[in-house]
Amino acid sequence: MKMIRALVYLTLVLVSLYTLVPVAVWILLSFKSEAEFARNPAGLIFTPTLQNFVDAWKYMARPMLNSLIVAPTSAILASLFCSFVGYIFACYDFRFRRGMFALIAAGIGVPPQSYLIPLVVFAIMTHLYNTLHGLIIIFFIYSITGGVFYFTNYYYTNIPMELIEAAQVDGAGIFEIYRR
Repeated sequence: MKMIRALVYLTLVLVSLYTLVPVAVWILLSFKSEAEFARNPAGLIFTPTLQNFVDAWKYMARPMLNSLIVAPTSAILASLFCSFVGYIFACYDFRFRRGMFALIAAGIGVPPQSYLIPLVVFAIMTHLYNTLHGLIIIFFIYSITGGVFYFTNYYYTNIPMELIEAAQVDGAGIFEIYRR
């Protein structure tokens, strides 16, 4: 039993080394200057420098800032919109509800690549191409079908209709019930 445990630990250590040593070498070599890297790429003895990180930051600062703006904004907008639409689909009965939800559910099966070109054409026509606003709108559109579907299923399974009916009897409107 101890022999098997020792073999398991030895295997785990070897797999860990196999995985972590290249990462450690990669991090170590990131401190090497371009001239030293061109002279001896595999050499582990060199004078460390932070110039590579300064150069990388020059190229990455703006894209990182764009990501910090676009990702949270589109996620928050999509979450608010999809949660409200999902709430309406799950908790209220209205004309064409089933048909509209079937279209949204079918939209999940449509590959995003199939409507990428129309979205780009839309962005160009509305002068939103190559802007943060356009990117936020495109990410928002991409998330609608899945978000509405998932929120509808969440509300349908977790909110009892009796609770909504009681709130309506107490005089609460759609937005007040949704907010609470």
